[in-house]
Amino acid sequence: MKMRGAILSAGLALALLPGECLADYWYCQFTPFRNQKLAYFSDAFGPTENIVKRDGGTLQKIRLAFADFVAGRYSETGNTTCAYFPDENAAQAELKRNEDLLTNTVNNGKSVATGWRYAGPP
Repeated sequence: MKMRGAILSAGLALALLPGECLADYWYCQFTPFRNQKLAYFSDAFGPTENIVKRDGGTLQKIRLAFADFVAGRYSETGNTTCAYFPDENAAQAELKRNEDLLTNTVNNGKSVATGWRYAGPP
């Protein structure tokens, strides 16, 4: 079964093609409203439950948990996106690529590795 990584945000609907399923490995990125050249990154983590429900399911739980963590630890407000992948290596590679892209000399941004991992629903 082929799985593709994708960036997902709060207002996007999630649709799967026949034969596709959600992957188990993730990372999240939080971009503060006050500074678009700064991003907080979670660790790559998983596997997680594979559930999408009308009440938000896995994606919403992960997004909200990371946003709450960043707000509490760093006193930031902003936008959280999470990406999902078929395996941990793919998640780690994309996380590294996005950190490098943000901090390269052209973008001159700053990334903060938070060490956060989703622990599941409370």
